[in-house]
Amino acid sequence: MIGDRAATKSAQTRFNLLLLEDGEFFLDDFSVYRYVDVPPSSHRKVQGRLKVCTRGFFFEPQDINQPIQRFPFREMTTPPSPEMFDVSDGTLFLTFQINAVVEMKERGVDHPYVTREPAPPGKFVFTLLHSKLDEFLQSIQPIYELAHRKNVLNKVDEEMLLAPVLQPRLTDRFDSSLLVDFRERPLLAQGKLVDRIVPLLKYPGCLMLTNQRLYFQPAQLNNTGDPVLNWPYTSIELLYRRRHMLKQTGLEIRVKEGKSFFFSFQTRRDRDEIYEMMVQQPELQRFQQPIDLESMLIKWQRHELSNFDYLMHLNNAAGRTMNDLTQFPVFPWVLSDYASPTIDLKDSAVYRDLSKPVGALNPERLEFFKTRFDAMPRGMEAEGLPPPFLYGTHYSTPGYVLFYLVRMAPEYMLCLQNGKFDAADRLFRSIHDTWKSCLSNHADLKELIPAFFDDSMSPNDWLLNAKNLDLGTTQKHARVSDVQLPPWASSPREFVRINREALESEYVSNHLHEWIDLIFGYKQQGEEAVKANNYTTFKVSATADGSVRRNLSCNLALSCCDVSMDEKLIFIGSWDNCMYMYSVECGRVLDHVTAHDDGLSAIKVFEDRVISASWDGSIKVWHFTPTSITTVPVWVYMDCEESVVALDVNLDGSLAVAGTRNGFLYLFDLRQNEFIRRMPASPERHAEITGLTCCGSMSSFACITLENELSLFTVERLRIAALEVRSDGPIRCLDSDGEYAVGGTATGKLLFWKLDEPSSRALVFEIPNAHPQAITSVVVSHGGHLLVSGSVDGSIRTDLSLENTMAARPPHQRLGDMTWAKMPKVNGEFFALTYGTMVTQLIKDYEDLKAVNQQLDSMGYNIGIRLIDEFLAKSGVSNCQDFRETAEVIAKVAFKMFLGITAEVTQWNAETNSCSLLIYENPLTEFVELPPSAYGVLWYSNVLCGVLRGALEMVQMRVEARFVKDVLQGDEVTEIRLEMKGMIEEAMGDEYKDD
Repeated sequence: MIGDRAATKSAQTRFNLLLLEDGEFFLDDFSVYRYVDVPPSSHRKVQGRLKVCTRGFFFEPQDINQPIQRFPFREMTTPPSPEMFDVSDGTLFLTFQINAVVEMKERGVDHPYVTREPAPPGKFVFTLLHSKLDEFLQSIQPIYELAHRKNVLNKVDEEMLLAPVLQPRLTDRFDSSLLVDFRERPLLAQGKLVDRIVPLLKYPGCLMLTNQRLYFQPAQLNNTGDPVLNWPYTSIELLYRRRHMLKQTGLEIRVKEGKSFFFSFQTRRDRDEIYEMMVQQPELQRFQQPIDLESMLIKWQRHELSNFDYLMHLNNAAGRTMNDLTQFPVFPWVLSDYASPTIDLKDSAVYRDLSKPVGALNPERLEFFKTRFDAMPRGMEAEGLPPPFLYGTHYSTPGYVLFYLVRMAPEYMLCLQNGKFDAADRLFRSIHDTWKSCLSNHADLKELIPAFFDDSMSPNDWLLNAKNLDLGTTQKHARVSDVQLPPWASSPREFVRINREALESEYVSNHLHEWIDLIFGYKQQGEEAVKANNYTTFKVSATADGSVRRNLSCNLALSCCDVSMDEKLIFIGSWDNCMYMYSVECGRVLDHVTAHDDGLSAIKVFEDRVISASWDGSIKVWHFTPTSITTVPVWVYMDCEESVVALDVNLDGSLAVAGTRNGFLYLFDLRQNEFIRRMPASPERHAEITGLTCCGSMSSFACITLENELSLFTVERLRIAALEVRSDGPIRCLDSDGEYAVGGTATGKLLFWKLDEPSSRALVFEIPNAHPQAITSVVVSHGGHLLVSGSVDGSIRTDLSLENTMAARPPHQRLGDMTWAKMPKVNGEFFALTYGTMVTQLIKDYEDLKAVNQQLDSMGYNIGIRLIDEFLAKSGVSNCQDFRETAEVIAKVAFKMFLGITAEVTQWNAETNSCSLLIYENPLTEFVELPPSAYGVLWYSNVLCGVLRGALEMVQMRVEARFVKDVLQGDEVTEIRLEMKGMIEEAMGDEYKDD
């Protein structure tokens, strides 16, 4: 169980691997003195151990009352170097200067890490007691230099660059002198490189089989002094093949003492080889037969097996293990009454409905999930889009496990939360409040863990604050200590006893199979999952070479996005909980990171930082370079109590404001990494915030709610203006240049307000038909020189000046006025990026795929009639002599200008004035695969045919353009057939203009 072993070298040391950052490795430790004064004085020194890791030093004093100090290399202003303070003495000291020091485990207590800035010049002085300083400095030079390389932020790249340091510490050579019995015979010529997996940690080493035992020899990496482990085959009670990190590379054994050990191999082949050799041993041949689920089911049905034991068996058969927090055993909430003074377990009213997942227990919350579910694309997995899902988060995650066990294993939460506990209001404080949150919070769907029913472990360890942890104070000024139990439980042990009795009750025994069907059975996926409101999330698999298989295409299920300040990168938030970094210049995804436990709701980019917000209520700050995103966030804000639905950052990047589903605004100081305050968007109503924007320098900001209430605030909490907007549809988005605020409605209107005058309480202008369908995004450039709005129909509209727009815009627009061609080149790339989402929306709106083809053609036509002006202005081509020359210009010039590709003109027919355009690289279809049901029906890139028709019509040429081949349909090349039908008379052009 978690907390049994904290990855420590001995009982005397406080240092453990949980203190390291994600992706960091422990290398060596040295006996040292640290001198308190500079220059050093022999009378003021502290003895301890200096731990060398790949990203910095740890100093652990012998005195347990003093904190462990972490010295990150990235914070050092001078490299570690020798320095002589007294020439006559000749002693060389290890010195370095640093900006910030992190302190932890003071008095041996697990407390939030404290970052301190030492007094200038921030110099620290050490002496090595038993090692040579020059050899020490030589060994750390490569890791120090790597920490100061500005273009290495991805831990995969970092580990690759660290290979010269790490690889010599790994070996598959097993030391035969470690054999317990000299008569043992090794079964392998060389050992297998593995990682021993424990929660949040891994220990590299070498696995060896003999004819009597299984051995694990730790490597000289992340080795805190652990001995070689061995297990006689006679002691192994269970043996399982497991999945680890989405790959079939895991192997787990359980021994008679009740402990289990989990190993992850480098390849599935290595794992299977070891497994097959083990089950050939006489003592383990019984494992050659697969797990007999049916016999266990029969025992359970006959009441020969308790509900608890059967659930543990199912968790085990499903690959869930306490060694891996991502696959921790899951148990159900069985009771629903945590407020009554007494409880009658014979009363069915006190039980939870086990036929429904947690997310479906509250009908009102379920309606929200269903609305989001209905808006998601279906049947587009081959195009890189995830299948639809109701919740986006899971019933069991590492965060949920540690939520329950924070008092027993605080060091694990500190590790997972970057050195801090969760916000006090979000911690596990009360059984009743946790149950209420699981019923009402949109980001909280957690089930329980075995500890709620397991009387073999001490309930006091995880329900009482026996370690006197400083878990913080809630917003109601209440200290967080012990978990508040239901009134019907007088002690932690009684709570677990009653919970266990409820689990074994007649009611639960009669209904537990319904919950099992949801979690382990046939209602996990497909139509049955949809019927049961159990389409929790979607599956991500791994490829044979171990890389995660997710279509990193340009056609992602976008939930939000933002553009870097140099307009070279686009950051995309997706419903699959990931953030993608897309290069405009390269036309591909450069990097991605699993950012949150739920879908992303907002993204903002400032300089080299990107701030992401999620439906799970968290806000995270990430660093990025031109090629990658950090795999670990720089900072995490967990202060929002509900799903974050809107986010903005002021001009200098110092402050951020977030809006939540329940109508509250949260202010954050991005420089000090502090939460400032919370305030309601409206003192009377708590409607969901649908739009949020900083006004200029962030001295004020504006928000709009689902009830169309527009409010203007100052940073000091003052609500200086409020307006109830009269509109025939909700306002879905909002932006501002500091002078004007612009909102987009669900009916396609653009609304304008002036913010710096008393008239801001009234609407100053509107464009009633800015888009034919709902506006989902609106962006105003600083200074108001450019306004861009986007709609669910895929159209993008640009206006070059807010003031000119309000002074000269005619009252009505049509689809042909949605200008695309006058946008900068980045928007052409953005069109390719978002095209998949646009097609997905059309498929949702039009069930007939032939109708989708027509809509794509019409959309392309309206783009084409506006695109021709830019093409003629930029290309400088002269009049073509005939249609064949026109086709060559399209293939070699137009396609190159707007799509970055060239086409080949073939099959020219002079009699019919027709030809084919062969396209070998189509950016619209990169990484896309059509489902079989779309073969022969859907022409995915049909927008190109419409563009050709519209553009050529503007130069008086009526053409027919149609797809005849498509690589998505299984053809070797994409082919558009182009045929000229005749010339359009000038008069028709005039009629068009007067239309």
